[in-house]
Amino acid sequence: MTQSNNWHDPDLNMIRDVVAHTSDGCEGCLALGTRWEHLMLCLTCGYVGCSDGSPMRHARHHAERSGHPIVQSLHAGDNWRWCFVHDAQICTPYPATGARVVAPSLVPGPSDDLRHGLRIAKSQ
Repeated sequence: MTQSNNWHDPDLNMIRDVVAHTSDGCEGCLALGTRWEHLMLCLTCGYVGCSDGSPMRHARHHAERSGHPIVQSLHAGDNWRWCFVHDAQICTPYPATGARVVAPSLVPGPSDDLRHGLRIAKSQ
């Protein structure tokens, strides 16, 4: 159920100041040795998980287990957030939440990292 641009997601109050737990990729895929297609940042705790387009769908599983509903794309050039509870994109400009997100953007990894897809660029 995709909502209109003027819809106010009731889960926005779950967004916190977050720092990405890792800059190496999907936490679940790294632990299992599986690959990912797209990375998402949990805006409640900083968990980095793979999207629904990835085989393991760790971002969604994290949202279901933890009750943390909103993620932000970590793919370079993306500027969107998603609410798993409402299966809706949160359109920009984002409503003011007071939260600060610290997450590096994505860059293609070296050839030996291709089995994992893209990885997050290391922070300076």
